[in-house]
Amino acid sequence: MTANTLPAIRPVDASQRRAARVVGFLYLFLMVTGAFAQIYVPGQFPGGADGSSLTADTVRQIVDDERLLRLGAAVDVLTNAGDVALAAAYYVLLRPVSRGLAVLGAFWRVVQAAIVAGYAITTIVVLQLVSGADEVRALTEDQAAALAWVATSSHQTGYSLGFVFLGLGSTVFAYLLFRSGYVPRPLAAWGIFSSALLTAGSLITIVFPGATSVVNPALYAPMFIFEVTTGLWLLIRGIR
Repeated sequence: MTANTLPAIRPVDASQRRAARVVGFLYLFLMVTGAFAQIYVPGQFPGGADGSSLTADTVRQIVDDERLLRLGAAVDVLTNAGDVALAAAYYVLLRPVSRGLAVLGAFWRVVQAAIVAGYAITTIVVLQLVSGADEVRALTEDQAAALAWVATSSHQTGYSLGFVFLGLGSTVFAYLLFRSGYVPRPLAAWGIFSSALLTAGSLITIVFPGATSVVNPALYAPMFIFEVTTGLWLLIRGIR
């Protein structure tokens, strides 16, 4: 029997069982916070969600809904902190399968969180540009909209870059789940596919930003299925 067969990574210890529950909870919790901060809030500002255009009307709407944007930025930071915790829990869960690959997967997920958290500051930059503060009062509404568009566009690019590393880390974790048998292997195989698809699609949107509105739905749906199903499995059933 080789070192890579399933019996060689048994038995499961108590720390792995706890880590599995944490991974399951965080998958579901971060799905909610991520949907709010990264989909709902940008969707409230027409023209700004995809970074394609920002008009003077959109700028005025941003000013009126400043609290919502600030709340979205705060929840975004919370989501990225949760992504780091998810990476740590996954490492504890999967290190008996392959310590080296578990470290690599966790590292890539931490890189993803760092990149996306860094780009979250562009929300605050947009608010400063449209706030009417003395430092920017010399700008016309159209000029402020143009500068806000630059900040918003870089925000979208930052998310695409971060999601490349999210997909890489998730591919590694899904592969280790497949090897371990901690979740049904068809589910783990779906995770490998959806994570690799997210990586490839995110690279495409970096090179061709105009394709974002078409590519993103095809990327997120498979990952949504994998993360929600895996989260429920690990939270309710756990591992044996």
